[in-house]
Amino acid sequence: VAGSEKAISLSDTGIALLGGFAIYEMLGSMRAKCYNAAGVDRYTLTEDTEIETCEGYLNQKSFGLAFIAYPEGLGTLEAPQFWGIVFFGCLLMLGIDSAFSLC
Repeated sequence: VAGSEKAISLSDTGIALLGGFAIYEMLGSMRAKCYNAAGVDRYTLTEDTEIETCEGYLNQKSFGLAFIAYPEGLGTLEAPQFWGIVFFGCLLMLGIDSAFSLC
Protein backbone atom coordinates (compact mmCIF):
# COMPACT_ATOMS: atom_id res chain seq x y z
CA VAL A 1 0.00 0.00 0.00
CA ALA A 2 2.89 2.37 0.75
CA GLY A 3 4.16 2.31 -2.83
CA SER A 4 0.84 2.24 -4.66
CA GLU A 5 -0.20 5.78 -3.68
CA LYS A 6 2.93 7.12 -5.38
CA ALA A 7 2.22 5.16 -8.54
CA ILE A 8 -1.40 6.29 -8.57
CA SER A 9 -0.56 9.96 -8.04
CA LEU A 10 2.20 9.91 -10.68
CA SER A 11 -0.01 8.15 -13.23
CA ASP A 12 -2.86 10.58 -12.52
CA THR A 13 -0.52 13.54 -13.05
CA GLY A 14 0.85 12.01 -16.24
CA ILE A 15 -2.60 11.40 -17.69
CA ALA A 16 -3.69 14.95 -16.79
CA LEU A 17 -0.61 16.40 -18.54
CA LEU A 18 -1.21 14.22 -21.60
CA GLY A 19 -4.84 15.36 -21.73
CA GLY A 20 -3.80 19.00 -21.41
CA PHE A 21 -1.33 18.68 -24.28
CA ALA A 22 -3.99 16.98 -26.42
CA ILE A 23 -6.55 19.72 -25.77
CA TYR A 24 -4.20 22.63 -26.51
CA GLU A 25 -2.84 20.91 -29.60
CA MET A 26 -6.37 20.43 -30.89
CA LEU A 27 -7.33 24.06 -30.14
CA GLY A 28 -4.20 25.32 -31.88
CA SER A 29 -4.92 23.18 -34.91
CA MET A 30 -8.50 24.47 -35.10
CA ARG A 31 -7.28 28.07 -34.81
CA ALA A 32 -4.69 27.52 -37.56
CA LYS A 33 -7.38 26.08 -39.87
CA CYS A 34 -9.57 29.10 -39.14
CA TYR A 35 -6.74 31.48 -40.05
CA ASN A 36 -6.05 29.54 -43.25
CA ALA A 37 -9.73 29.68 -44.20
CA ALA A 38 -9.74 33.44 -43.58
CA GLY A 39 -6.62 33.84 -45.73
CA VAL A 40 -4.51 35.27 -42.89
CA ASP A 41 -0.87 34.40 -42.29
CA ARG A 42 -0.79 33.71 -38.54
CA TYR A 43 2.96 34.35 -38.38
CA THR A 44 2.59 37.99 -39.41
CA LEU A 45 -0.31 38.84 -37.09
CA THR A 46 0.08 41.87 -34.89
CA GLU A 47 -1.82 42.78 -31.75
CA ASP A 48 -3.92 45.23 -33.79
CA THR A 49 -5.15 42.46 -36.09
CA GLU A 50 -8.30 40.83 -34.81
CA ILE A 51 -10.13 37.91 -36.31
CA GLU A 52 -13.10 37.45 -34.05
CA THR A 53 -14.17 34.10 -35.42
CA CYS A 54 -10.74 32.56 -34.84
CA GLU A 55 -10.19 33.98 -31.38
CA GLY A 56 -13.24 32.13 -30.08
CA TYR A 57 -11.36 28.84 -30.22
CA LEU A 58 -8.89 29.86 -27.55
CA ASN A 59 -11.50 31.49 -25.33
CA GLN A 60 -13.41 28.26 -24.67
CA LYS A 61 -13.82 27.33 -21.02
CA SER A 62 -15.50 24.58 -19.04
CA PHE A 63 -18.67 23.44 -20.81
CA GLY A 64 -17.77 25.26 -24.02
CA LEU A 65 -14.53 23.31 -24.20
CA ALA A 66 -16.15 19.96 -23.42
CA PHE A 67 -19.29 20.27 -25.54
CA ILE A 68 -18.35 22.64 -28.39
CA ALA A 69 -14.63 22.86 -29.12
CA TYR A 70 -13.49 19.32 -28.33
CA PRO A 71 -16.26 17.52 -30.31
CA GLU A 72 -15.53 19.81 -33.26
CA GLY A 73 -11.90 18.73 -33.08
CA LEU A 74 -12.90 15.07 -32.84
CA GLY A 75 -14.91 15.57 -36.01
CA THR A 76 -11.69 16.11 -37.94
CA LEU A 77 -10.32 12.66 -37.05
CA GLU A 78 -10.86 9.50 -39.05
CA ALA A 79 -14.06 7.73 -37.95
CA PRO A 80 -15.45 10.74 -36.04
CA GLN A 81 -18.57 8.84 -34.97
CA PHE A 82 -16.46 6.28 -33.11
CA TRP A 83 -14.38 8.93 -31.33
CA GLY A 84 -17.50 10.94 -30.49
CA ILE A 85 -19.11 7.89 -28.89
CA VAL A 86 -15.92 7.16 -26.94
CA PHE A 87 -15.62 10.79 -25.77
CA PHE A 88 -19.22 11.18 -24.65
CA GLY A 89 -19.17 7.69 -23.14
CA CYS A 90 -16.20 8.80 -21.02
CA LEU A 91 -18.10 11.94 -19.98
CA LEU A 92 -21.09 9.80 -19.04
CA MET A 93 -18.94 7.48 -16.93
CA LEU A 94 -17.31 10.49 -15.29
CA GLY A 95 -20.74 11.85 -14.41
CA ILE A 96 -21.90 8.54 -12.97
CA ASP A 97 -18.70 8.24 -10.94
CA SER A 98 -19.16 11.78 -9.60
CA ALA A 99 -22.74 10.96 -8.64
CA PHE A 100 -21.53 8.00 -6.59
CA SER A 101 -19.10 10.22 -4.70
CA LEU A 102 -21.95 12.59 -3.75
CA CYS A 103 -23.93 9.82 -2.05
